[in-house]
Amino acid sequence: MDIDAGQLDEKITLQVAIRSIDPTSGETLLSYRPFTTIWGLVRPLTSNESYKAKQVQLETTHKVVIHHREITSDMRIRRRDGSILEIKGYQRSFDKQWTFIDCVSIEES
Repeated sequence: MDIDAGQLDEKITLQVAIRSIDPTSGETLLSYRPFTTIWGLVRPLTSNESYKAKQVQLETTHKVVIHHREITSDMRIRRRDGSILEIKGYQRSFDKQWTFIDCVSIEES
């Protein structure tokens, strides 16, 4: 995929999960805090791409491209409109300039 830096047209915030224990119930609580705000290219999948993704048991609804950055499994993406994308997987480009992220749009509870 040919990417030009000018295509990264949306500011997105990578958020990292914070786990804590509720002192009353002992339950593990999950919250997120901003990690960094960067430029990204966020592209919803077309219906054909979505169909193909379901064929291989993926739930991917969006592809996100960012300048190469380390991504961890406890991160998610908050878009400028407030919507949340859960990271399902990622892949670095061969030249290590870009990171391609597979995401699922989720409702925040």
